[in-house]
Formats: sequence, C-alpha cells, structure tokens
Amino acid sequence: MFGVFDKVNLKSFTLVELLIVIAILAVLAAAVVIVLNPAELLSQARDGQRSSDIKMMGDALTLFVTDNPSLPLGTYKKVYISIPDSSVDCSGISNLPDFFLD
Repeated sequence: MFGVFDKVNLKSFTLVELLIVIAILAVLAAAVVIVLNPAELLSQARDGQRSSDIKMMGDALTLFVTDNPSLPLGTYKKVYISIPDSSVDCSGISNLPDFFLD
C-alpha cells in the first residue's frame, strides 16, 4: 500500500498550532496599539507645538513692547479691538456691549 499519507512529515506545523501562534500575535499587537495609542501621541505632539508657539508669541510681544514703549496696546481695563466698518465715523457699528463703549 503506497498511499499518499503513508509517510508522516514530523517537521511541519499543524493548523491548530499555526492558529494559536496567530492568535497570540494578534493579542500582542492589540496590546501594543493600546499602550502606544498613536492618536494620543499625535495629540501630545500637537499640544507641545502649540505650547511652544504660544511661548514664542509671548516672547515676541514682550520684545515688541520693550522696543516700542510709547505705543498704546491697551491695559487690563481697556482693550483695543478691530471691527470691520466702511464708514469714517463708525456709525455702522451698533449693539455693542457697554464695556466696548468706554
């Protein structure tokens, strides 16, 4: 009897063993994704960049105020705002809160 299945090849893996290894790798990959969380890492990088940009803007404003001390930039009670209006006397602006009309 010379059948195809007469010799058993002991060097190969069974389907169950391969499925177990694939399942273990999938669990490990899921754990790595959960631990590293690429969206959170990108969010932290963006937050760090924004914080750096705000600090640089503050430094630039400090240098500007130091170089130009006579310019009116406002105080904690008075803030200068820009409202688009085409009229010369700002007659097109209405319904502003009282704290803007000081």
